[in-house]
Amino acid sequence: MRDPEYRRAYEAAGPRFEYIRQLIDLRNEGKISQKELARMIGTQQPAIARFESGSMNPSFEFVHRVAVALGKKIKIV
Repeated sequence: MRDPEYRRAYEAAGPRFEYIRQLIDLRNEGKISQKELARMIGTQQPAIARFESGSMNPSFEFVHRVAVALGKKIKIV
């Protein structure tokens, strides 16, 4: 965090990682596997794994489908 460039990149990605963390927590609390969640939203398990790892840049539609499948709404503040 001492490197200003790293700090800026980390802070810019912060909100993205926060909603990913929240959705992972919801999936785990509901005891829903990645495979089950993928089936619920009409995709494959590797897409869920990539989303949860942060290695994919999901569309809003993808995030919305995940949230709805977990019984939640997206709130932008």
